Amino acid sequence: IHIIVENGNITLEGVVANEGDRNLAYMRASQVPGSFSVTNHLRVEK
Repeated sequence: IHIIVENGNITLEGVVANEGDRNLAYMRASQVPGSFSVTNHLRVEK
């Protein structure tokens, strides 16, 4: 997973094993103090 932070905006990129991991990464990133938005570009491995 690549995590890009720019001016409080977080972007998640990469490949995860399943939808649960994708959602967990999004939830964790959303809880980071000072973050304004999270864009989830994570893809589920096929």
